[in-house]
Amino acid sequence: MELRRAPSPGDNRKPDKIPNQTALRYRQDLDKDWDFVSNPYTAWRAKRDFVKNEFAEGRPDYTQEELDKVYKVIGLGADSNPGDFNRDDTIWGSASRAMTKSGNMFGMLKDSYDMWSDDDDMENVKTQQKELDEQTLENSLIDNFQSQTAYGQNVVSQFLFDLASSAPIMAGIMGVGGLATTAIGLMGAPLWLAGLLGMGAADALSEMGFNYADIVTNPMVRNKIEKALGHRLNDADMETIKEETQKLLMEEADTSAAKVAIGNFINPLNWVPQLNKLSKLMKVGSGRLSTIGRQALGTGIREGIEEFGQSVGSQYTAGEAQMKAMGRAGVKDIPDMDVDFKQAGYEALMGFVVGGGMGGIKGSHDFSKYFDPDSNFLDVDADGNPIIKKPNEKGFVGVGSLRMDTRKMVDQNDPVLLNDWLNGKDGDGKYNLDKRERDIFR
Repeated sequence: MELRRAPSPGDNRKPDKIPNQTALRYRQDLDKDWDFVSNPYTAWRAKRDFVKNEFAEGRPDYTQEELDKVYKVIGLGADSNPGDFNRDDTIWGSASRAMTKSGNMFGMLKDSYDMWSDDDDMENVKTQQKELDEQTLENSLIDNFQSQTAYGQNVVSQFLFDLASSAPIMAGIMGVGGLATTAIGLMGAPLWLAGLLGMGAADALSEMGFNYADIVTNPMVRNKIEKALGHRLNDADMETIKEETQKLLMEEADTSAAKVAIGNFINPLNWVPQLNKLSKLMKVGSGRLSTIGRQALGTGIREGIEEFGQSVGSQYTAGEAQMKAMGRAGVKDIPDMDVDFKQAGYEALMGFVVGGGMGGIKGSHDFSKYFDPDSNFLDVDADGNPIIKKPNEKGFVGVGSLRMDTRKMVDQNDPVLLNDWLNGKDGDGKYNLDKRERDIFR
């Protein structure tokens, strides 16, 4: 199954037809000369370079348009690009293809932002659109190739491949948002506001970029709009029609991306977890595995729900924008761009797995910080349980209350709060323990 965050519309290109026998013989000789190169992309580039050098010898002042026509005549136009990715039918080959696909996703975010921020420069827009189209095409070629390998023949291996290609960017967004949240929190902002400005902003920017790319790279929509505009603007050349199509899609993409950005920015899942709503539903734990489990499950659930909602919202707004653009162009047979809930569920599963992994790492880190005997936060016994007062000791407080408060501090990752509690700065006077008694918990 294709992932929405990596637009992959499929390879619908038609091979260039070589128009005459002379061009056909030239191409056959070229193929024979470069037959020793096994990598299709390397061979394709080598042939084009050879043709370029030969053409330059006879016509030193050639233009790029003239060279592109030569490429097309011998069947080596841009539409024949086989994609630059690893074609080994091995685990390493699959991993390499997943990283290439992930790299394309990062590139799409950048190109979408460049197109959006400089949309009044049509030459720059064309450059960014070309790069976006190449990246989505290569992702399609990778998906098609992977499905034919020994590691793409079943649901499990396909899921692992999709996970490997999506996890880096999902983890990157979570990491950036987490660091921003921490930094804003250290400046004194309340946890809910830090989460809103940190994770909210990271989610808003990333989903905005993918939503924009979804809209401007859909070849079916572009073809319908160009065909409709061609009838209306019958005195315009194809270049003008393509520019009008680009403007229509970008105008609607601006509106759609803004909706997605606002929705993700105010998403309460970016700050409610800071209040430990989910952790209160789980059994109090004192050991490392319990802490890891709580954080993994809590973060996994949050990311799964969030990815599902993001996918549904972005698919809906992208479809709405594309239908509006087709309507404005005069397209008569506008297709329904419905939300694919199976795809949203697939993304939710991805979010749960990646979020669970990130949460588990954080849980292990938090446990080490607060329960390590050398951390000077708490004394612990051999099993990692905090040493607490016995029922007959002065100032005894039940273990449940102590563990709940300590766990909340651990899960909130708030060393300042815990230090204050251990050093007699119990703001609400809940426990009212003296210094000697507090030393028991160090």
